[in-house]
Amino acid sequence: RDKQRFEMEKRMYTGPWKIPAKILSRKDPNAPKRPMSSFLSFSQAKRAELKRNHPKITNTEVSKILAKMWKNASDEEKKEHIEREAK
Repeated sequence: RDKQRFEMEKRMYTGPWKIPAKILSRKDPNAPKRPMSSFLSFSQAKRAELKRNHPKITNTEVSKILAKMWKNASDEEKKEHIEREAK
């Protein structure tokens, strides 16, 4: 019964079947890039050392370890990366 009603309504429908996706504005290729975050700066500095000490570790595991290291890092160590990226 519900299927019959659906088919009838479908036959009577005159609107568009698919809603067109909005055209997104293009990014300006000459726009300046955003600065790297302090965490990414920290990760970039520590990733090579971590991979050297643990060569068989996956990138996912490296990222998890780096996140824990950042969370447990002292304020002085974080401040060094925060100031470097604030420039």
